[in-house]
Amino acid sequence: MVVGGGLAGMEAATVCAQRGHTVTLYEKTGELGGQWNIACRQEHKQLFAAVTRRLRQEMDDAGVTVVLDTEVTTALVEKHHPDTVIIATGATPANLPVRGANRKNVVQANDVIRGAAPAGDRVVVIGGRHVGMEVAIALARQGKDVSLITRRKVGRDVRKATRLALLDMLMEQKVRLYPYFEVVEIRDGGVMAVNEGTLFFLKADTVVLGVGATPEKRLMNMLRPVVAKLHAIGDCVEPKDALAAISQGAEVGRIV
Repeated sequence: MVVGGGLAGMEAATVCAQRGHTVTLYEKTGELGGQWNIACRQEHKQLFAAVTRRLRQEMDDAGVTVVLDTEVTTALVEKHHPDTVIIATGATPANLPVRGANRKNVVQANDVIRGAAPAGDRVVVIGGRHVGMEVAIALARQGKDVSLITRRKVGRDVRKATRLALLDMLMEQKVRLYPYFEVVEIRDGGVMAVNEGTLFFLKADTVVLGVGATPEKRLMNMLRPVVAKLHAIGDCVEPKDALAAISQGAEVGRIV
């Protein structure tokens, strides 16, 4: 049993089936691809969907049974009694542990990218890594007045060539950059932040969070007493890029 239809889960299911195992993959939503689907919705990344299509075709060719719209529970696992369970439940967008982070004017970058959360005319994006930079560029191209704030340098943990390209686009779109600013509070009208001991207020109609992801480990912890052979892969262990997720899925598939 493979739980989770993202890139890591799909690859693990394929390799297991190719090695002769009977494999069923469960995905709680109605589509495969997981977080990769959000990347596919971004500008100039529509071709990324080919990765999901290829992995789905490989699963079909290997004889993997795919069950969509089904959330795996302890009861479901006990009912089917699989020899091995591979957990690939991914990660959820992280929140910001500051006062006001749960206000109505605060939305997640992933929700903005997939069109589930509208943004006002004046936006502050919190988070200076890949997702934060890309959502700031996208909003600025829509004509929004955008500021990007991050507690470290802009482009941290982004590959050099990509970081330079994104920085160039941020400057081209006139996004205001605030590196080394620590957010202390989010208010209805904007963001309070500190830099070198000085308090600043950045006005915003909408505050967009792009501050990383939190591994989804709830099911893994629930199944430990129930399943003899349990493996966890992908973002539910630690958020990774697509190549690392697929590689880990293939590695686990080979050792099962």
